[in-house]
Amino acid sequence: MFSIIKWIIILAICVASFTVPLGNKTLFGHVSSIWKSKEGKEFREGVSTTYCEVKDKAVMKLNDKSCPPPETDDKKPVTKKKVAVMRKNRKKK
Repeated sequence: MFSIIKWIIILAICVASFTVPLGNKTLFGHVSSIWKSKEGKEFREGVSTTYCEVKDKAVMKLNDKSCPPPETDDKKPVTKKKVAVMRKNRKKK
Protein backbone atom coordinates (compact mmCIF):
# COMPACT_ATOMS: atom_id res chain seq x y z
CA MET A 1 0.00 0.00 0.00
CA PHE A 2 2.78 2.42 0.92
CA SER A 3 4.62 1.88 -2.35
CA ILE A 4 1.51 2.70 -4.39
CA ILE A 5 1.09 5.98 -2.51
CA LYS A 6 4.78 6.73 -2.94
CA TRP A 7 4.58 6.17 -6.71
CA ILE A 8 1.46 8.34 -7.01
CA ILE A 9 3.23 11.18 -5.19
CA ILE A 10 6.33 10.82 -7.39
CA LEU A 11 4.18 10.83 -10.52
CA ALA A 12 2.32 13.94 -9.33
CA ILE A 13 5.60 15.76 -8.67
CA CYS A 14 6.91 14.81 -12.12
CA VAL A 15 3.75 15.98 -13.87
CA ALA A 16 3.73 19.22 -11.88
CA SER A 17 7.38 19.94 -12.65
CA PHE A 18 6.62 19.90 -16.40
CA THR A 19 3.20 21.60 -16.38
CA VAL A 20 2.81 24.06 -13.48
CA PRO A 21 4.38 27.45 -14.25
CA LEU A 22 6.57 29.04 -11.58
CA GLY A 23 6.85 32.60 -12.83
CA ASN A 24 7.60 32.50 -16.54
CA LYS A 25 8.93 28.91 -16.58
CA THR A 26 8.07 25.54 -15.15
CA LEU A 27 10.30 23.84 -12.56
CA PHE A 28 11.91 21.83 -15.36
CA GLY A 29 12.50 25.05 -17.34
CA HIS A 30 14.24 26.69 -14.37
CA VAL A 31 16.46 23.66 -13.75
CA SER A 32 17.28 23.44 -17.44
CA SER A 33 18.26 27.13 -17.53
CA ILE A 34 20.47 26.73 -14.47
CA TRP A 35 22.10 23.64 -15.99
CA LYS A 36 22.94 25.51 -19.20
CA SER A 37 24.26 28.65 -17.47
CA LYS A 38 27.92 29.53 -16.96
CA GLU A 39 27.65 28.95 -13.20
CA GLY A 40 26.05 25.55 -13.76
CA LYS A 41 28.89 24.54 -16.04
CA GLU A 42 31.48 25.67 -13.47
CA PHE A 43 29.62 23.70 -10.79
CA ARG A 44 29.59 20.52 -12.91
CA GLU A 45 33.32 20.88 -13.65
CA GLY A 46 34.11 21.44 -9.97
CA VAL A 47 32.13 18.38 -8.91
CA SER A 48 33.81 16.30 -11.60
CA THR A 49 37.29 17.43 -10.52
CA THR A 50 36.59 16.75 -6.85
CA TYR A 51 35.11 13.35 -7.67
CA CYS A 52 38.23 12.39 -9.65
CA GLU A 53 40.53 13.49 -6.80
CA VAL A 54 38.57 11.53 -4.19
CA LYS A 55 38.41 8.48 -6.45
CA ASP A 56 42.16 8.58 -7.07
CA LYS A 57 42.89 8.85 -3.32
CA ALA A 58 40.57 5.91 -2.59
CA VAL A 59 42.19 3.76 -5.27
CA MET A 60 45.65 4.60 -3.92
CA LYS A 61 44.62 3.63 -0.38
CA LEU A 62 43.00 0.41 -1.57
CA ASN A 63 46.11 -0.53 -3.54
CA ASP A 64 48.46 0.34 -0.66
CA LYS A 65 50.48 -2.79 0.05
CA SER A 66 52.21 -1.38 3.15
CA CYS A 67 49.14 -2.13 5.25
CA PRO A 68 49.57 -5.70 6.49
CA PRO A 69 46.54 -7.94 6.78
CA PRO A 70 45.05 -8.21 10.25
CA GLU A 71 46.29 -11.00 12.49
CA THR A 72 44.03 -13.82 13.55
CA ASP A 73 43.96 -15.93 16.69
CA ASP A 74 43.28 -19.21 14.94
CA LYS A 75 45.90 -21.14 12.99
CA LYS A 76 43.89 -21.37 9.75
CA PRO A 77 45.37 -19.60 6.74
CA VAL A 78 44.06 -16.09 6.16
CA THR A 79 42.09 -15.75 2.93
CA LYS A 80 41.28 -12.54 1.09
CA LYS A 81 37.63 -12.88 2.05
CA LYS A 82 38.51 -13.29 5.71
CA VAL A 83 40.79 -10.24 5.58
CA ALA A 84 38.00 -8.15 4.05
CA VAL A 85 35.56 -9.22 6.76
CA MET A 86 38.07 -8.49 9.53
CA ARG A 87 38.84 -5.03 8.13
CA LYS A 88 35.13 -4.29 7.83
CA ASN A 89 34.59 -5.32 11.46
CA ARG A 90 37.56 -3.23 12.56
CA LYS A 91 36.10 -0.12 10.87
CA LYS A 92 32.80 -0.57 12.73
CA LYS A 93 34.55 -0.27 16.11
